[in-house]
Amino acid sequence: MLAAAALALGLAACSDAGPEEPSTQPTLTTATPTDEPSQAIEPRDPLSLTATDAFEERYRCFTELADARWLAGQSEGLDVGAALVGSGDRLVVVSHQADKDACSVMFLARRLVDDGYLVAVPVHRGGDPVALILGVVAHARADGVEHVVLGGGSMGGVFAIAAAAELQPAPDGVFALAPPDDFDPPGPPPRVEAVPAAAALTSPLLLMVAEHDTALVQPAHDIAAAAGTEPVVTPGGGHAFDVLAVDGVLPQLLDFIAEPR
Repeated sequence: MLAAAALALGLAACSDAGPEEPSTQPTLTTATPTDEPSQAIEPRDPLSLTATDAFEERYRCFTELADARWLAGQSEGLDVGAALVGSGDRLVVVSHQADKDACSVMFLARRLVDDGYLVAVPVHRGGDPVALILGVVAHARADGVEHVVLGGGSMGGVFAIAAAAELQPAPDGVFALAPPDDFDPPGPPPRVEAVPAAAALTSPLLLMVAEHDTALVQPAHDIAAAAGTEPVVTPGGGHAFDVLAVDGVLPQLLDFIAEPR
């Protein structure tokens, strides 16, 4: 179990730098669908979000990308938001890990925008993180989005799985990079549990973890098992988005986003 105290929210500067792990070949596994029926989770209300061109200064990194706008709202009395970049009817929501900020996933957002996706990056700094993701999807669907993939790294992976379990209609797919079993966000929202949410998924799940990310290997297996699949275990170390530097892993993720299965 990883509590919020063990994963303090970082103050990393805006950066377009990607992961820095050395390249080696990953161990690829094949998903094994479960015969067990999913256990539905009662969905919460999505946050109401308003699009604006006025980015918070800290997240102006996203203005480098095409069609950048900021989705602003409130949750638990706090200002919350998400960057929305790119265009099209295929949305990918990418949630950052706890020790880095939203700009840390710029490298992936840029690649996805270049590939023709609409990309949202929620800022998880308080409030209800699952309701924020649901609000982002509701906003995009109201504008004509037809296909949705939710994903994230570490903390963000837990939030993505939880949101996918509640989202109606369900997303096309979900990816999670080294998620813990649960995460306790700051403030009033309750602890977000990955295993029961994974058991409730009706969407394909791609779960990845580095073999030497020792604290997260067993949670990866537990979460994947709940969803009736197996994790992709990559060689070496690194955490969450770092695994995308391993040869063959980023292409596998992009293939999954294009055609979740």
